[in-house]
Amino acid sequence: MIKVTLGLMLGFAAAATTEQPRGQLAFEHVSIVDLATGSVLPDMLVVVDAGRIASITDAKAAGAQPGATVVDATGKYMIPGLWDMHVHITDRSYLPQFVAHGVTGVRDMGGGLSRPTDGCESVEPVTLQAWRAEVERGELVGPRILLSGPVVSGTGWRTSLSARTPEEAVTAVASLEALRMDFVKVYEKISLESYLALAKAAKASGMVIAGHVPVETVGLLDAIHAGQRSIEHIRDPLLMCFTAEKDELSLFFAQDGWSEADVKWGWLAHAQCPDILSAVSNHAVWFTPTLVVEHAKVAVEDPRWAEKRLQSWLPRSVRDAHAEYARDKRAQMPEERASEHRWWEAQKKMVGRLMQSGASLLAGTDSACEGGLPGEDLHSELELLVEAGLTPRQALAAATLEPARYFESGDERGLITAGARADLVLLDGNPLEDISNTRRIHGVVRLGQWLDSSRLAALRDTKAQLPVEP
Repeated sequence: MIKVTLGLMLGFAAAATTEQPRGQLAFEHVSIVDLATGSVLPDMLVVVDAGRIASITDAKAAGAQPGATVVDATGKYMIPGLWDMHVHITDRSYLPQFVAHGVTGVRDMGGGLSRPTDGCESVEPVTLQAWRAEVERGELVGPRILLSGPVVSGTGWRTSLSARTPEEAVTAVASLEALRMDFVKVYEKISLESYLALAKAAKASGMVIAGHVPVETVGLLDAIHAGQRSIEHIRDPLLMCFTAEKDELSLFFAQDGWSEADVKWGWLAHAQCPDILSAVSNHAVWFTPTLVVEHAKVAVEDPRWAEKRLQSWLPRSVRDAHAEYARDKRAQMPEERASEHRWWEAQKKMVGRLMQSGASLLAGTDSACEGGLPGEDLHSELELLVEAGLTPRQALAAATLEPARYFESGDERGLITAGARADLVLLDGNPLEDISNTRRIHGVVRLGQWLDSSRLAALRDTKAQLPVEP
């Protein structure tokens, strides 16, 4: 057994628990980042009470109530708590890490019905529900968690819910409803008939569909028109829309060594791009690019990338999976490595084109899959979105305003307004000037509790969070 000392265990327990909201918090002289307008409201007083934003006033005209805990926020910038809209929670230790990095909400994209080992699937639903309950009771520091449970697939994959027929698709939705899941995660190889039955059953149950599009059988337009709420990753055939220039696409095919049959397929996919780009701006559908996990395919060439992940606090099985992933990528032939770089550049261009077309984007990381670091990765995702052509405001909206729109919930507004849930992040720099300032976290408010920089450092303590493993 790898043992953790009693002192470290007690230290981790203290760091990873929190009390329920008690008393008022008052942030004096804070600058509020208004993502609706892209402006900054300087020298404000924000009062938090019972887990909600009680009031927002000019700090010069008002003061904190007697007995309130006062935080001098002079020179600080307040943003709404961040959402990571694509994660796989493999281990309980992920939850404090999310909050320590300003991530106060996550959408868990599920996995199977048994415990995973590689970081690309979530733990079984009953365990996730137990952890979520601990968080909501204030016994564990963690983000708000939305759950999909086991994925719905037409592959007959032993740990998924099967949807090989329309009848199985309807049964799968009923199973997720019985498990009290929040939405349906669709995966691959589902026939169009079964997919449409799944979409109809999900709508009847009040759940939305999110996930992959089974492109072998279901077209992107079919999925959009059927009401799929979010589409995960920027992959085929959507990637064929990364450019409107035929010469550029021809060069891509040639450099990547596509066969005649593949080129024919590519042109057919490209011909649908005008209709697809029109549909994404006219329907309630969101795209989650997960650029950070796509970037990993080229980032592995930097030895520091793998070294950081091997020395991280992640469970050993996940670290081993990260190491194997890096070895496999580095062992590729030169032409394969060149192809990875071409696809990465195309994915960035596609994200920019989606944004220009009026599409709605969500920030998600796929952590802890393929080198993922829960919590920290979201800041990398925001930086990569900016690299792909978004403004810092647009990137921040993908982790705040857009999740609120996606949820259609008055409880999640993605803005700092009176009455909103008090999940907040206090920064040492203006993120509208430099998106990397989201990493400069001075403190976090979660469930109405103030976690200052020393508390966040304790949550990030890799030694205290090293899992106990056989």
